[in-house]
Amino acid sequence: TTSHIDARDGIATAISDEVHEFYCKAFDDRITDVNSTFAQRGLDARTALCAIQYLHTHGGYALDEIDALRSRFPPLLEMDVVRHLRPKMRFLKDCMGGGHGSDQILNKKLRTQLPPGFFGSRLERTVAPRHAFLVH
Repeated sequence: TTSHIDARDGIATAISDEVHEFYCKAFDDRITDVNSTFAQRGLDARTALCAIQYLHTHGGYALDEIDALRSRFPPLLEMDVVRHLRPKMRFLKDCMGGGHGSDQILNKKLRTQLPPGFFGSRLERTVAPRHAFLVH
């Protein structure tokens, strides 16, 4: 089963039980009050859950890979899916040929070579211009 959590910008995201359990273990938070642990740190649990689900579903990252990314780049789960993760994921899939299969998850080679800080880089000012310079 899945529990539905409304993300920001009017997008409803279905959080799978697998992601929910991963979140509870990783943050030692039972989500009775969904923001209990994160609120103490000034973070939003909904944002973290949506980021985990997005990276897992659309990026093809296994939950242990997401945990490794989070340990190397802590702000990763604080990033809004609509504003930060989705545009960069689309760039990887569309411009860098990172899509794999009909469901368009990132291919494993690109996932393993991609530094965790990539998702924190500015797409318009850093990533896209560097890619254009190297390609052309």
